[in-house]
Amino acid sequence: DDKVLATPAVRSLAKKANIDLTKVTGTGKQGRVLAEDVQKFVEQKSQPAQTAGQGQTISAQNQQQKVEQPQKQAPPQQTSQTLFKAAQGTTGEEKLTIKMNDFQKGMQKTMTEALKIPHFYYKDEIDVTQLMEFRAKIKQNLNANVTVMTLLIKAFSLALKEYPLVNSTYDPEKPFEYTIHKSHNINIAIASQNGLVVPNIKNCQDLSIMQVQEEVNRLRVIAEKGQVTPKDLFGGTITLSNIGNIGGTYTAPIILPPQVCIVGIGKVQVLPRFDGTPKDGGEYKVKAAKIMNISFGCDHRILDGATVANFSNKWKLYLENPELMCLDMH
Repeated sequence: DDKVLATPAVRSLAKKANIDLTKVTGTGKQGRVLAEDVQKFVEQKSQPAQTAGQGQTISAQNQQQKVEQPQKQAPPQQTSQTLFKAAQGTTGEEKLTIKMNDFQKGMQKTMTEALKIPHFYYKDEIDVTQLMEFRAKIKQNLNANVTVMTLLIKAFSLALKEYPLVNSTYDPEKPFEYTIHKSHNINIAIASQNGLVVPNIKNCQDLSIMQVQEEVNRLRVIAEKGQVTPKDLFGGTITLSNIGNIGGTYTAPIILPPQVCIVGIGKVQVLPRFDGTPKDGGEYKVKAAKIMNISFGCDHRILDGATVANFSNKWKLYLENPELMCLDMH
């Protein structure tokens, strides 16, 4: 059943129920077998099959034999409620042991190494009201669907030109040196059928907004199909992780070594904020603003707070004033 589309958790579930996945009808995307499909199959399998003689009159003699000679009870069928009990421990706890796939193994090793890094965090909020209007104008006038993430990536790359130290990598085997990269190979976190993958867009400093969008689209498609190549995964210099697509505002992201910086992006919220210009009489006007939270995770062996704050302010300047971003793209 290796050709059947199913997650490792679903395969483990089917194995414990002694079910051939090729016989299960998948209701997920592209025919993927879901846990609910396995449970439904088990429940259907557990129902007693009707025989050809069912409904026919049984002789009194046969009825008497059934009463006098009780039949042996068949072993109980597994149902969806008993699947987890197959792995039940001595304490009565219901549990299911899952083997990690290759992507998960890689994540486990990488994050174990990452926790050896002395992290420091810097957090801020950005008013993306004008950025949203800029995006709408692109869609209206150019008939092009540019995502907010694409604009974040391009503005991020422009800010890296002024603060290249943030785009560094560090090898602990060479503790007293680090490498600053001219290429802005920006990793983006994408949810896929194999779990979270973090491919990168190569040379963002040389790409236009539309070219960045094309790369974002390409990486999402191959991630969903499970076709991300080593070339797409390796060579990244810095990471953007957009948790805002799911939810949440601030986070404490873990660096992807050997990089020295990662940025978590929170969801955009409409919140009340004071206008920067006071009205007559010195009072400030309250306005509705589209606010996005950002969270930097940085390697304190290479980066300091002042450098990160200045870099963040430059990135913020581009996002709050997208016309400046356009002026600096050349």
